[in-house]
Amino acid sequence: MNKKEELNLIRLRNKTRNGIVQVSEVRLSNSQLQNENFGKDIDSLLKSIEIYGLLQPIGVSKLSNSDDRKQYKWEIVWGRKRLYAFEILELENIPAVIFDDTLTKKEKEKLSLAYNPQMNVSVTDDEVWNAIKDIYFKNTSGNITEDAPKISDLTGIPIRIVKKNLIEKVKNRNSSPT
Repeated sequence: MNKKEELNLIRLRNKTRNGIVQVSEVRLSNSQLQNENFGKDIDSLLKSIEIYGLLQPIGVSKLSNSDDRKQYKWEIVWGRKRLYAFEILELENIPAVIFDDTLTKKEKEKLSLAYNPQMNVSVTDDEVWNAIKDIYFKNTSGNITEDAPKISDLTGIPIRIVKKNLIEKVKNRNSSPT
């Protein structure tokens, strides 16, 4: 990732608005961290939504030009589990932080990463590793102590989690027979 590709979350934050979107107009995305098991342990979320409503909005971006634009207007950036809960409850509209621009895959991934640790969503080590490995192998010195803060700044993942993953994955990679 070169300097031009580095993402400035503040720039993106200034391009958002809060609103309501139709659940049926939101397409799932492969850019989210948790592509598997997002429906796991959903019962408490369903009950919370029924009692209190949605406490945290989902994030959506304008869908890029594609065949899916005929059916969908938005693509999920974060909050897949909440969107799924609204589908189960057959609710038509959902509160959302809306990006009126089309976001790149990297932007969606970074926003998803930045959002999930703050929400205390359990993200697996493999999901974190998949998010940081390209940055580590392409743009770092190879010194985990120096590289962890840089990767944390670029991804929004807490330094301790980045460092833990780098230590485990790089050590395993270096000790694997080739």
